[in-house]
Amino acid sequence: MNAKEEQSVRYQPEVSSLINEKKVAVEFEDKLAWVTFNDCRELLLNDKIRPLLESVLNSFAIAGFARNPDLCHYCQKERVQELTSFDGKIAQICSTCFDARAGTPENQPAKPGQGVIPIAVLAPLAALVGAVGWALFWVGYDLVFDLLNTKVLVVPRLVELAALVCVAGATGGPIGFVIRRIRKRGKSLSLSFAVVSTLLAAVLGEIVYVTWLIFREFKVVDLSVAWKILPRLESESGGFHLFVKLAAVVCAVVLAAEIAKPPKPKLNL
Repeated sequence: MNAKEEQSVRYQPEVSSLINEKKVAVEFEDKLAWVTFNDCRELLLNDKIRPLLESVLNSFAIAGFARNPDLCHYCQKERVQELTSFDGKIAQICSTCFDARAGTPENQPAKPGQGVIPIAVLAPLAALVGAVGWALFWVGYDLVFDLLNTKVLVVPRLVELAALVCVAGATGGPIGFVIRRIRKRGKSLSLSFAVVSTLLAAVLGEIVYVTWLIFREFKVVDLSVAWKILPRLESESGGFHLFVKLAAVVCAVVLAAEIAKPPKPKLNL
């Protein structure tokens, strides 16, 4: 529906008055008309909603919007015997119009390898951001113990869960959101890059974290040394420490994959 057709509608004085007072709003969207009653308590009490709605529909009919109800709402040529239900939408559409709309590019699911170039470029950059988030979280984790001057800290389970969500969001969140920005992307491709990039972010973040530990003790920044001592440091940190780190990695991977997963294609009628 175009602007000229909208302007051709002539409402009854009572409806026009309510529209001017912002108590009633009539909006057109493609082939739909939305009639909204704002602050309609008084109208409900006086049982005026139905008469007003009938008046609006009558104005539509006078303007020529009441076409043959048996014809396709899109081409207005083919007779439609039954309504079509698809993806939770109901439409009076003929098979020709339906096939034409289903075949448009925006209604086609992404091909398996579609989006590989932008994802391959952006996902590693997002992994670097995730690595920084991972490192900052564990640096802050250590600083809390240093600040409290204790080696044992009783933490409620709810706080533990919140901490895992935070590290997952800081590590996997940027990766998932970057991949999600690519509108047309294959599902397997998106999930694969999300998982691999998040694992890469966790490893790089752990290297940065160990580099910070070395700097704190010896005032030296050496990523190669951090990489070499990382396996031994992780194995000597204890089972609980390793479990927490693995749980954080799993949470980050799951979060990134869920965010990056393409939505189910919906038919835009």
